[in-house]
Amino acid sequence: MTRNYVTEILPVSTKWWSGRVKEEDIQALDELLNRRYEEGWETVSCNYVMTYGQVEAQFVIIYRRREA
Repeated sequence: MTRNYVTEILPVSTKWWSGRVKEEDIQALDELLNRRYEEGWETVSCNYVMTYGQVEAQFVIIYRRREA
């Protein structure tokens, strides 16, 4: 069975009561999305999720295999 969808979590820099995303985290996300696209994956969803107190955060990304 071929997996047509996958979910990936990209942790981001530790936050200390700030909801802002750092520039290096955005760059890491861009690089990851481009790398997955080159591997044949299309981004379906990308969400920024913070824990209680905004101390830790992550991007949750869902990909779908591109059709040939």
